[in-house]
Amino acid sequence: MSKTLKEASDDVFMPRLPRRVRVGARWYTISRVVRIDGADAWGMTSSPTNTIQLRDDVDLDHTPEILLHEIIHAITIDRDLEKVNDEHFICSLTAGLTAVLQDLGWLPTRLKLADDP
Repeated sequence: MSKTLKEASDDVFMPRLPRRVRVGARWYTISRVVRIDGADAWGMTSSPTNTIQLRDDVDLDHTPEILLHEIIHAITIDRDLEKVNDEHFICSLTAGLTAVLQDLGWLPTRLKLADDP
């Protein structure tokens, strides 16, 4: 059975996610939230506030993919690629990149946020 971010606080060998990430010239703050306002989503990227929000009940096995998904949204904003900022396209690209990067060992299979014990 998979653990949520809260349930895995004792897992000391799991890589930690930084509190922020740079996309182009912007720094995005990464935070956990109980729910995403106005959306039924696991994560949300906001360019006006430079934030990436991840729901705190996200399964740790899906955290890297959800974060990558949100970073791709930030890249489309940074590179003025709004025409490809389509959710179906982003989901497909994320799934493909996640598989390749995890197979290469460049993306962990599980992440917890830096503020988790």
